[in-house]
Amino acid sequence: MEEISVEAISQAVNQFYHCPAVRDKAHSWLESFQASREAWQFCWLLLSPDKPLEVQFYGAATLHNKVFKYWHEIAPEDVEKVHNRLMNTILQYSSNPNGRLIATKLCLVLSGVILHTISEKWPDAVSQVIAAFQSCETIAAEERCRLLLEVLTGLTDEFKHANYGVRSGQGSATYLKVMQQFDHIRQLITPLISLEVPEIVQIAALKCMISWNGFGVKLDQLEELLEKTFHCLLNTYESELLVDALVMAFTSHEPSQYPRTIKKYFMEVLKLFPRWQKEFEEENMDWCKDISRLVIGMAEENISLIAKLFVGDEADQQLCLNVVGMILHFTNVKGNFPVDETLSEISFGFWYILQEITQTASAQEHAAHYLKLLTPVYINLVHVLLRKAQYPDDSVYKSMNGDEKEIFRCYRQDIADTIMYAHCILFDNLALLLKSCVMDVTCRLPDVRWQEVESILYILSNVIDVSLSEDEEEWEINEYTDRLTKTPDTKEDIMLVEVINLISKLNLDHEILLISVLQVIGAFSEKYEQKPELLSVVFPIILLKGLNSAETVLFATSALKDICKDNNKLIEPYSDDIISVCHQKISSNTLSSRDAARLFSCVGHVLSTLPQDRIHQWLEKLLPPITYSLHQAASLSPSGPVKLQLMDKIQMLTFLFDSLDVCKYEDKTASHDSQPVLAIMKDMIPVLNLILSHWAADSEIVGCILELIKKCIRTLLEGFKCLLEEVCVMISKIYEHQQHHTVMEIIRQLVLIFMKDPAAVEIVKETFHFTARKTIDSLKQDTHGKTDLLESYMNLCVQMSKKSSDVLADKDFPFEDVFEMAVRGILLPEYLTVKACCSFLTDVITKKAKYTRLDVLVPNIATFLYDSLLKCVGGYSPRGNELHVTTVFLAMNLSYLPIATQTMQLLLNQENYPVPQVTADDKLRFIKDVIKERSSKRRLQEIITTFSMICRGIAGTAYAQQTALSMQFR
Repeated sequence: MEEISVEAISQAVNQFYHCPAVRDKAHSWLESFQASREAWQFCWLLLSPDKPLEVQFYGAATLHNKVFKYWHEIAPEDVEKVHNRLMNTILQYSSNPNGRLIATKLCLVLSGVILHTISEKWPDAVSQVIAAFQSCETIAAEERCRLLLEVLTGLTDEFKHANYGVRSGQGSATYLKVMQQFDHIRQLITPLISLEVPEIVQIAALKCMISWNGFGVKLDQLEELLEKTFHCLLNTYESELLVDALVMAFTSHEPSQYPRTIKKYFMEVLKLFPRWQKEFEEENMDWCKDISRLVIGMAEENISLIAKLFVGDEADQQLCLNVVGMILHFTNVKGNFPVDETLSEISFGFWYILQEITQTASAQEHAAHYLKLLTPVYINLVHVLLRKAQYPDDSVYKSMNGDEKEIFRCYRQDIADTIMYAHCILFDNLALLLKSCVMDVTCRLPDVRWQEVESILYILSNVIDVSLSEDEEEWEINEYTDRLTKTPDTKEDIMLVEVINLISKLNLDHEILLISVLQVIGAFSEKYEQKPELLSVVFPIILLKGLNSAETVLFATSALKDICKDNNKLIEPYSDDIISVCHQKISSNTLSSRDAARLFSCVGHVLSTLPQDRIHQWLEKLLPPITYSLHQAASLSPSGPVKLQLMDKIQMLTFLFDSLDVCKYEDKTASHDSQPVLAIMKDMIPVLNLILSHWAADSEIVGCILELIKKCIRTLLEGFKCLLEEVCVMISKIYEHQQHHTVMEIIRQLVLIFMKDPAAVEIVKETFHFTARKTIDSLKQDTHGKTDLLESYMNLCVQMSKKSSDVLADKDFPFEDVFEMAVRGILLPEYLTVKACCSFLTDVITKKAKYTRLDVLVPNIATFLYDSLLKCVGGYSPRGNELHVTTVFLAMNLSYLPIATQTMQLLLNQENYPVPQVTADDKLRFIKDVIKERSSKRRLQEIITTFSMICRGIAGTAYAQQTALSMQFR
């Protein structure tokens, strides 16, 4: 660092602001300067009025940094000098119109000085600072007020944001002392929250109020301030800060402590409703949105109180219904979102919270009463949301830009979610309400706007699984639920028939309407078994309309896939039409790769229902273009287009393999040898090997091939045996070039399938051993950069140990190296990697009788093992990771207690181990407690967590207390 001078600092500041080429270097130098002791002297010089403004601001920022981070460098006798000089500098800048930003920064510095001195050296700091500003008549009263309020606001902001309590070590004492000053502050700001004071002062006073609200001031201390704030709100259009202050007041306190106050202000907000309606008609949307935010914020934060008032006396119930009705009005504002209004979405969270609070355990005894009061509310809500979900007129929608259309899409999804939550209040009433809407628009056809029909179908497609559920756990109800007449056994049939009847009468030329039709058709996929004749209406819509438009093909392929998958016994009469259209669309090369793959999935499901001869006839038409394309691409030099071609075709086959299974239907008696997938895969192996000869290093191509193999195994199961040797050779070649996680999933599949087949399991074992050696070699080169590989392999080894321990116990398996690799993983920072390593160690150590090599390995590696465990607990790893090592400690206690005891004593007897702040008594107690615990994982976890917090220096903090409390409930 070059010699410090005012000129050198000014030059560095100038370079930082105006010379991008050296900005980083200047920034580093300026940071180093701020950390130096000389900064205390130079920061005052930098604040000289003759310096450039950016230099003056840097001087103020440096002083702020020194006060909060390096206050200990100030000698006690110099504290008063710093305070006086700071006050004079603030007053000097307050008279300079260009120095307002610097004066504000210096006010925060003064807040910091007060925080450092208020608990001991300067207990009446706040009252003295208030008096000092009020007595300074050389500055305009307005500016004096603003600066004083900046200081008072800074007391709470700087305490929280500058982490004062942690830095100083005396946060609790300072907090209590600062809180005692609120009476002075309230007396100051109460008259300033008025429409008669200058706006800049009122804004500063409100910001001060907001800051202290969030600092722990009690709600009953704020009543006079709240009344004045409400008075201002009724008589001004500048509402944002006023509402922020009120929201902060009502959301920063436990409502159960102030029920009277909360009820009082619920009545106050209801008085705002007539003006809200007037302002909305006059399109004063900002004011209306602020009031809506206030009412909804109060209701959400005090929802438990609302739940109690709902079961109170008649007046309390009516108060709650009025508040809920006001919020329903906010939801029901006229206009299209987001073109005409952006207000209605604010209330969606409230409707979820309201239904949720009525389902808590404590609410169950009042279930019937809640249903009586809330069922009409939620019925109205559903009607409102069905209207709000409607698209605007075509001309309006076309005029919306892309961002607005995306916002509207998300808004509709939020509406669908809100209606789904309404089911928890309405139960069957929701299905019956939607059915009545369907019947109503059907009767009014064709004189119905397409937007109204589309809205109903869209909501149905999103909530159908919930609204038609018959296995719901319903509350005990009485006559007040006012349920509509229903026939549970035919509820789904009636809804399905009514919806398909409506759809059959619609003009589906509008793409948006067609999309919702396709979505609802797909959502009913599990219901057609009850009314199979409706498929004659459904399939033409999908095949002849949905697949013929680029805008709707995604929804058509998704619906077709779901219906074919869920109705295998019903689709044979339509099989030729389905496969023919799918073949035609795939051959046209107009579909995206994902849509084409979904059609292949549909084809697979349909083919699975056909006789073998018809399956082969269709496959002879469908597969040659795919295999030809793969052969052609495999022989070309690697390039971007070739890669996309390969991935698309392999993905199509993957979807086909996943769905084409002639053995999965009860009426089929086919053997594994007759599976079409087996014959296809036999033909594909040479092609796949050819592809790998060019693309073995490409993770995406390899991932596609491995996914194809995985789906093939899942379909063929034991029938995969005749492909086993060739495929194992293939995946070994793949793993040689890159350690792909899907290889491990495939090995796990193969072991589980062939674990009882000695010949087959030997082939799998050989592949597994090869991947172990390759994984070890790879991790030795770069453990920290390949934690995902370590995590995947450890999880695989855990599964092998649990399902087929003979594979790990085999003499050819590098057990010692894998064990050491797991120990190395304990000190990695990744949570899930540490969990996987500890799971492996725990599992094999507890099975010491099975893994006989442990008796030699554990004594040799015990020091390394416990060094890793103790460092993890001692703070070398992120918080939370120490929880995973608990099971390893417990396993060692059960299996190798003498070694565990001796090794822990050897390591913990070292000075400053694992960290300097832990004492010898702490370590002795830890050893004693750990080795004593051999059965309770929870108790051992508490011991380890306590020791870890001592090592990390956070024992006794609020975090430690919260952690200890949470562990009691695990």
